[in-house]
Amino acid sequence: MTPMRGHVLVVEDVTAAALALFARVLQEARGAKVAVALSGGTTPLEMFDQLGAPEARRQWPWHQLELFWGDERPVPPDHPDSNYGQARRRWLDRVPVPPGQVHPWPLLDNLSPDEAARQYASTLSAVLGPRPTMDLTWLGVGPEGHTASLFPGSPALTQAGWTAAPYVASKGSARLTLTPAALNLSRRVVFLARGPDKAAIVRQAFADPAAGLPVQAIAPAADPWWILDRAAAVGLPAFPGA
Repeated sequence: MTPMRGHVLVVEDVTAAALALFARVLQEARGAKVAVALSGGTTPLEMFDQLGAPEARRQWPWHQLELFWGDERPVPPDHPDSNYGQARRRWLDRVPVPPGQVHPWPLLDNLSPDEAARQYASTLSAVLGPRPTMDLTWLGVGPEGHTASLFPGSPALTQAGWTAAPYVASKGSARLTLTPAALNLSRRVVFLARGPDKAAIVRQAFADPAAGLPVQAIAPAADPWWILDRAAAVGLPAFPGA
C-alpha cells in the first residue's frame, strides 16, 4: 500500500462540518445534478436526521441530488440494518428528492448477491456512464480498517468492475459494495469518524503504509478529506496535506 493521503479537518461537530461541505458541493454545482454515494453504519445517522428536519425541506436543492449507496446489507429496507432504509426513514421520506434519482441496491429476495451486484453496476453505468463517477462519496471507517463493505482480506479489494458481493465471515453473510475501482473514480471522497474508538485505526491508516487496511485502498485522484472530532484524531501524525 502507498501511504495514506488526505486532508484532515479536526472539528468539534463532525455532522455540522459534513453538512457545510455537502451544501458547498451543491452550491458549486450551480443547479446541475450531483451524484452522491452515501455511507452506511451509524456515523451518518445524525446527518440524515438533520437533512430530514422540517426546516431542511425548504433550504436544500433536493432536485440536484442523484443518490447511490456505497454498500448495503442483505436485509429488506424496513430492517434496522438496511443502509437505504435508515436514510429513507430519517431523511428521504421527508424531503422532495425526485424518486427516480434515488438508487438503492437491489433486494436479495429473488437475486443472488452476485446478480444484485451486477444489476447495480448496470444502474451505475446507465445513470453515470461507462466510468461511473461520483461527485461526492461519503465513507466511514471501522475499527479494523474496513470501509463501505470492504473488509480485511476481502477479494473485493482487488476485484475488477464497479461492484462486488463478498462474503464477510465476521458478519456471516454476503455484503454488497462498491469496489475501490469505483470509489477511486470519485471527484471528492470524505471520510467521517468520531469518538475514541476510531483513534487507533485512523492513526494506523496514516502512519503505517504496510498495514494493508481496506481504507488504504481508497486513493482517488483528488486527496480525500477526513472530518474527525478531537477524540478520533488523537495521536494522528503530521503528514503532507494536513
